[in-house]
Amino acid sequence: RVDIIESIQKKLPIGFTARTIGCLITTKSPVMKDFKEVMCNEGGHYDSSSGVFTAPVSGMYFVSLTHTQSDDGEIYLNLIHGRRSDLQVLVKTLAACTWTYGKHSSSSDCALIKMDEGD
Repeated sequence: RVDIIESIQKKLPIGFTARTIGCLITTKSPVMKDFKEVMCNEGGHYDSSSGVFTAPVSGMYFVSLTHTQSDDGEIYLNLIHGRRSDLQVLVKTLAACTWTYGKHSSSSDCALIKMDEGD
């Protein structure tokens, strides 16, 4: 039991904060937006070159996002769980809380996701 706990502790802490600034162009197919500017990457489990977070241990992970928009229009945000397209699970679609002031909008959403080690 001690060896299991020590193995998990070596993978801790877990967490990252990343952002992207720029425009997303409307396309007919989904676009994976990488968050290259990493402010914090505790444990190094977020890969900014691919935009993928890999769970180092099985458990529940809390994910949140905020989006701002300066022009009229709709934005759809998808949080994908899984690496292979046939295993992807759409966790959340479209931000749940929206604030608008003039032509500027801000939306936020969060999800609690059960992930296995290596997801």
